[in-house]
Amino acid sequence: MNGLLTSLDGGAGSPQSVSAQVMTPGHPGTGFTEVNAMVSRYQETHTKLVQLSQALSSAIDAMTISIDVARLGYENVDAQEIARLWAIHDQETAAAGPASTSSPSGSGKSTSSGDPRTGAL
Repeated sequence: MNGLLTSLDGGAGSPQSVSAQVMTPGHPGTGFTEVNAMVSRYQETHTKLVQLSQALSSAIDAMTISIDVARLGYENVDAQEIARLWAIHDQETAAAGPASTSSPSGSGKSTSSGDPRTGAL
């Protein structure tokens, strides 16, 4: 599993590789009225692909850490790994926006009664 993850991180689908693949307005040519529109759409799509690649990478990291937590127990996993897991959680929660904290029924009530990192449940 670690070898597969290392291979993915070093491959063309890694967040760094995807973000490096850009198109400039002059890249497809000049003198065409459609070039600016095409480059604009390409840049929008590219930005979304970079975000997706980063989210996928974070999800894989979170799953790897979660497997360690399940196997070893929360208290037996390195504090840096736990901090990374919570950082991913916070990043994804922020990216999802405020709607992610309300209950599925739409009542606006929080589905969580506290932050498990502090022990205040």
